[in-house]
Amino acid sequence: MKEIVLFFKTEKGEKAYHQVDAEGKAQSFMDRKISRAVAKDSIVATNPLTVKIRIKVERLAIQIQLDEQIVTALKKYGAVRDTDYTMKVN
Repeated sequence: MKEIVLFFKTEKGEKAYHQVDAEGKAQSFMDRKISRAVAKDSIVATNPLTVKIRIKVERLAIQIQLDEQIVTALKKYGAVRDTDYTMKVN
């Protein structure tokens, strides 16, 4: 797992991503620092929204199951995998 690419197909998926992003920014300083040490996300394209998450520490990302955490976080805000977004793990 070196990178995760999210392709958002619907507006519902995009809203879920932005809500998850805002929730992450509201975390404590130490939690954000740990998150930045594991992975860095960047928006590659805006129409359709494409987000690339580059894994910095692959071993830790596998241990915390980063891909499953992404699915769970988006599901929390109503986004359904393969309907609202697709995820490609490289």
